[in-house]
Amino acid sequence: MIGFPIKRLYGLVGMPRAGKDSVAQFLEETRGFVPMAFADRIKQECGISKEDFESAKIAGNIEELRQKLWDFSAEKKKQDSLYFVRRLMEDAIKSNKPVVVTDIRTPDELNEFLHYNTSSDIIRRIYWVRPAKMEEEYLDYENDADENDMLVGSKIEWHTLSAGCCYGDRPSIKTIPNQRQGLYQFFQELNNIFFEEEIMDLSDSPHKKINKLRAIRAYLRQFEVSMK
Repeated sequence: MIGFPIKRLYGLVGMPRAGKDSVAQFLEETRGFVPMAFADRIKQECGISKEDFESAKIAGNIEELRQKLWDFSAEKKKQDSLYFVRRLMEDAIKSNKPVVVTDIRTPDELNEFLHYNTSSDIIRRIYWVRPAKMEEEYLDYENDADENDMLVGSKIEWHTLSAGCCYGDRPSIKTIPNQRQGLYQFFQELNNIFFEEEIMDLSDSPHKKINKLRAIRAYLRQFEVSMK
């Protein structure tokens, strides 16, 4: 498990089957991230477990369960449209481990992720997972898309992700290419991507409590890399 001295909060955006779950799995297995999802927060507050979902699938009444979740969510949102988003963000920020939010699909979720309680000393970043070899219908969609079109499977506009934005001095929306060459190869690519990201985060860190050179050396020792 790769240790890191700064709390991190990552969010994942991407089309269906782009590889978001694989990125979350990589971060959980190699960096100790805790995966969280807005949809899971709704299930939790409604008192529905993963076992309940599996049982409903077997019994053939999954649609009834989904309707129950929809009704529960709609009622809560009447009081506060961002109720579930903010509850999950509170959990993510309070967590003593790094967190990856796996299902950012709306502008409200994106904005709250980037701006909710920014007083905390947390590296906060969105990763847009994009297959380099997209399915044909996705590729055609991207070629025809204009700046007002939405990413398939979400309500986030393409230009919002393409333009990106900054949180501090580093871009807060970055792209992860997925070559679709198998999970092992993808994990190798992710290891290279996050290695570079983490070195840059330590080098650029504004946190006064961190001795940058010492932190970089400690990080590199985990990979059996030394600095002269």
